[in-house]
Amino acid sequence: MQTDRWIDLLASQAEPVAARRVAPLMLRALAWGLAGAVAIMLAGYGLRHDFAQVVHLPMFWLKVGVPLVIALAGLLLVSRL
Repeated sequence: MQTDRWIDLLASQAEPVAARRVAPLMLRALAWGLAGAVAIMLAGYGLRHDFAQVVHLPMFWLKVGVPLVIALAGLLLVSRL
């Protein structure tokens, strides 16, 4: 079967990865992804006209903080693999 041979080929070339190698790579990917998402959002929607006032509202920081906490928790879990 083709799948079994493909799995054997991939498994024969497997090498261990350094224990602390994943976290810096994930941080770099997260930074590039965040920068790209902000650029696309600004290009597509623009900046709110009342952004200076909205920054002082707690709901704004909740909307920013919750995804940030989830992303950091995911990074922590992935770095432990």
